[in-house]
Amino acid sequence: MLRAFIYLLAIITAEVVTVVSQPLLGIVFHTILLVAIIIDSALIKNYSQGKLILSLSVVPLIRIISLALPLADLPQIWWYPIIYLPLLVAVVVLMRIIDYGPRDVGISAGFLPVQLAVGLTGVGFGIIEYLILRPEPFVSELTWQLAWWPVLLMRSIASKRHLSTPFTL
Repeated sequence: MLRAFIYLLAIITAEVVTVVSQPLLGIVFHTILLVAIIIDSALIKNYSQGKLILSLSVVPLIRIISLALPLADLPQIWWYPIIYLPLLVAVVVLMRIIDYGPRDVGISAGFLPVQLAVGLTGVGFGIIEYLILRPEPFVSELTWQLAWWPVLLMRSIASKRHLSTPFTL
């Protein structure tokens, strides 16, 4: 647990460096952290502890992918599949490496009232996030010619998320 706590502090430090100092320095720090996590998890003799440490590798990977990809010239609707497809592949590979199945990561039909309550919290968080970020609309006006691609893409992302991964996209 001490190793996991140390990595947690390192991740927090890398995030602070990324946000406060320079994003490029943050990418370097996250990359070093990612390599250290992978190597350390391979050297740990306790198998369950190694799985825990290896699962932490997703955190710096998210930041590396989101900062390193040159997305500024692309429409925002394309950012989601470009960023999250490699991350989805990494999570599926990680699940196989640490012998986790869909049920182990929360993909299952469980107690429906609890799942609905947890799911509805996403509406509140979504409203708060919208108020903070004030994103630009995907389409400038509501016409079939402008809206078909974003609707198709977001529907595809939502259906794959439901079947494939516990992470929000």
